[in-house]
Amino acid sequence: MNFSSYRRAIGSLLYATTLGITVPGHAIITPDGLPLENFTENASVSPFNATGGVFRGGSFTSSGVLVAPNVVVAAAHDPVNASNGSFVIDGQSFDIVSAVSFGGNATDTADGLDTIIYTLAEPVTGITPATIYSGDLSSPDSFVGQTAFFTGLGDQGTGSNPPTGAAGDPDGVLLVGTNVIDSNGTIVLPGQDDIVLASNILLADFDDGPDGTPNFLGGSDLPTALEVGLSVGDSGGGLFVLNEDENTYQLLGTHSAVINGFGFGSISASTAFTEETRQQVLALIPEPSTLGLLALGVAGLAGYRHRGAADR
Repeated sequence: MNFSSYRRAIGSLLYATTLGITVPGHAIITPDGLPLENFTENASVSPFNATGGVFRGGSFTSSGVLVAPNVVVAAAHDPVNASNGSFVIDGQSFDIVSAVSFGGNATDTADGLDTIIYTLAEPVTGITPATIYSGDLSSPDSFVGQTAFFTGLGDQGTGSNPPTGAAGDPDGVLLVGTNVIDSNGTIVLPGQDDIVLASNILLADFDDGPDGTPNFLGGSDLPTALEVGLSVGDSGGGLFVLNEDENTYQLLGTHSAVINGFGFGSISASTAFTEETRQQVLALIPEPSTLGLLALGVAGLAGYRHRGAADR
């Protein structure tokens, strides 16, 4: 692991479509020596349990976050559509009936537009949707230094023994960990080509202590108690931060890419909402009265649609 890997910066981000964090897998990467149970204890806690899996043709492909009973936010670089997509959460599968992205290059995880919104055929019950971050989004660098919660159903591994990027069968394990947002936007390294990123891309490196892998982004090299890095299948998973005004954890954005490989020393890149993209998401969330009518309609058609466990 060395600085030369940054010479392929943009290529690494685009390569994340197949290697970084988007193909089938099991769980987020955890540090060495910590029991997996540490990272599952918050998986049933709101708002983190609003994270589910996005499936294409019955096969797991990435993660997504429920933000309304029938609306999911996920990663645009790994889209599914109404003919082949479904969202699986709490052991139940829901057909995707529409997909709306924010433009830009669908395969570009560096442009700050790597977000897609899925509408489901029927509302999810029993899971409280995550709340979209309601604070100020005008200065992405204001989030630098904050400890965020990361959620995802991607490939499982540890910092020193990470997954290699190979596909796997999902086991439905949602892991929840933390990391400090170290920087945002373009990464500048002395003597190296800059990694040009949109300013709303928030970056966190996977620390393993002062004697471990170099701390590429600066700041503290001490890991958080639940330090994690992203992995294959975590694209579209949630980046949650504390909204101090409301004293609640809210969804600030979703995961997009991994830079510098997997495991300790890797850099997780998550796309935060801008004010424009936040408003586009909120515009697709139906009013509560509309949801009531939708639920009544679904009840009337219950005999015509089977809803069951995800394909394995």
